[in-house]
Amino acid sequence: MKAFTVISILLLSIAVSAALHYQKFAHAEDEIDMVDNSLKGARTFIKPNSRLRFSGEEERMELFAWARYLQAPAVLEEQANEDTTLSIKYLNTAKDDTTGHVLWETSDKLYRYKLIVR
Repeated sequence: MKAFTVISILLLSIAVSAALHYQKFAHAEDEIDMVDNSLKGARTFIKPNSRLRFSGEEERMELFAWARYLQAPAVLEEQANEDTTLSIKYLNTAKDDTTGHVLWETSDKLYRYKLIVR
């Protein structure tokens, strides 16, 4: 009886801990979720299998990986001579590398997003 009680209490504590952990972190918004929400407006301009040039922050290489993942099946390339560029830069960046016509633009609390056609 004593072993059954100990095992029951142990299993109950594990179940409660797992439920509380899930409740706390299941709906937390990560940075990739923020980028995904911000790029939703650009999806109307980016057709499947289109090729885009990517311009982003050099020290944040994960932005390129996230953008490639989120924009699939469109293909993003860093060093491409494509006429359309997806730019993701910090809000406080003074350097603006956009030359051409801005098709779409938005921003969130960290980044400014632009879709530019040369």
